[in-house]
Amino acid sequence: MKRFKGVPASRGISFGTAYVYRKEELRVKAERVDDPDKEVERFKRALSEVKSYLLGLRDKVRVEVGEEEAEIYDALLLILDDESSFVNPTIELITEQGVCAEYAVHKVLEDVACTLEGLESEYMRQRALDIRDVKELIIKNLRGEAEPLARELPEDAVVFAVELGPSDIAGLDKRRLAGFVTEKGGVTSHPAIIARSMGIPAVMGAKGVLQAVKPGIRVIVDGGSGEVVIDPSPAVVERYRLRAIREKEEAALLMEYVELPAVTSDGFKIGVYANVGGKDDVDLAVKYGAEGIGLLRTEFMFADRSSPPAEDELVAEFKYIAERFRGKPVIVRTLDVGCDKPLPYIRLPAEDNPFLGVRGIRVTLRHKDIFKLQLKAILKATVMGDFRIMFPMITVPEELSQARALLEECMGELSSQGVSYRRDVKVGIMVETPSAALLMDLFADLADFFSIGTNDLTQYVMAADRGNAELSALYSPFQPAVLKLIAITVEKAHERGKEVGVCGEMASDPRAIPLLVGLGVDELSMNPMEIPRAKKIIRGMSKDSAEKMAAKVLKAKNVGEVLKILRGSGKV
Repeated sequence: MKRFKGVPASRGISFGTAYVYRKEELRVKAERVDDPDKEVERFKRALSEVKSYLLGLRDKVRVEVGEEEAEIYDALLLILDDESSFVNPTIELITEQGVCAEYAVHKVLEDVACTLEGLESEYMRQRALDIRDVKELIIKNLRGEAEPLARELPEDAVVFAVELGPSDIAGLDKRRLAGFVTEKGGVTSHPAIIARSMGIPAVMGAKGVLQAVKPGIRVIVDGGSGEVVIDPSPAVVERYRLRAIREKEEAALLMEYVELPAVTSDGFKIGVYANVGGKDDVDLAVKYGAEGIGLLRTEFMFADRSSPPAEDELVAEFKYIAERFRGKPVIVRTLDVGCDKPLPYIRLPAEDNPFLGVRGIRVTLRHKDIFKLQLKAILKATVMGDFRIMFPMITVPEELSQARALLEECMGELSSQGVSYRRDVKVGIMVETPSAALLMDLFADLADFFSIGTNDLTQYVMAADRGNAELSALYSPFQPAVLKLIAITVEKAHERGKEVGVCGEMASDPRAIPLLVGLGVDELSMNPMEIPRAKKIIRGMSKDSAEKMAAKVLKAKNVGEVLKILRGSGKV
């Protein structure tokens, strides 16, 4: 028996038979061609044929799974039609360098995929898989290779793979699927989306699992905890069987909280919002009862392209969100990119330590044309709904003042054009550096609201890279130093009558929710699927008891003492 841990992507527990999905590595060489014009025609023909194939897959998924899941394939079709980022650059590469269509497709789309993988948004990183899926389909078509055949699955099949693209999933017999396990991917990957739609468990990012699993072996997948058990003993099977019964009952109970407000037993209302990184997240947020969007990551609007979007394109994205949220608050974080999260049309110098370099507001203040483009689009959206503006990586008041000056400039230009917008739009900042927290007495006079990004705040306070497993003990939001800065932020903001939210992973941690409420946080923003659980926790506690517990926590000397005080406080 072997156990693996990955990212929980679709709740539930399944007992099934392992099916290992392996793909051959696609190798492409930069071969020269004698007639580039003829090669361009071959490329265009492949585009047309792949488009017809994807339309067929879309119809198949619509019948087998549902309408919303079929829209995944619309995103792939858009890639094929993207002239600025794909079609024209590929044709230029073929004609100017005289290379074969296979290599040109590979080079252009791989560059786009690598850009997406460098972004902070997990949603956008997963779209890199879409790009590579389309790339593979086109190259195989150019080579004359047959379209992939449907895979025959055993009953109750748990599909194991390094990663799965939309075209891979379409070829699986959905009636026999019991779950997904991949070594790469996250909650917004297509296997995760399909799994949630079908109500089957999924675990993504279970590194090394393919080396241990063999076809036909019995496995257990726990999509709620991210656990995968290979060849379980009878005793382990029985434990999970009992847990599955309890979780089914709990899941049904949690959905009863979707439409309920998050109000403590002694009458204090806490906002429970969603973190959103793309349209799929918007729909999930509505489904799970989000009272607004506490963090709209706008990078998905700027990535996957070779030039900035047009203002009208951004307004259209905001319109979709406004229609789905119908007047509820939508906090739009302005573009948060940097050397660690590059965009092809923003030139930045190479940096030894990009996390301490030019990122967030430091980038947009240097690229005012792109910044103003986004600010104007947000201002236009304010007449559609309760849109608010939030600036990332603010460390000193001067940065906020410069950003607000540009916002005023945009307002003046829109007014001169007779364009409607709300002049009283609320403006806030992310509190994700020690500097921002320690200068809250100054920032509280300059901003309308604050949102604590506990992931980066923890990283900067503890000088511990959140991706470094060697420092995992240090990288904890329950470190006393981190908690003290959260307390300072809330105290200083409240002195000026300003609200404070939390939008990092800490916001949905059952242990942390009572603590954050006790520290006075006004709003929690999280992964949409965690919202019902958070509401239940809040409705089952009192603000008074949470404040007393928080007072004890702030006196703790280390993480162990903090967790000892919190133990049991977040049970639901």
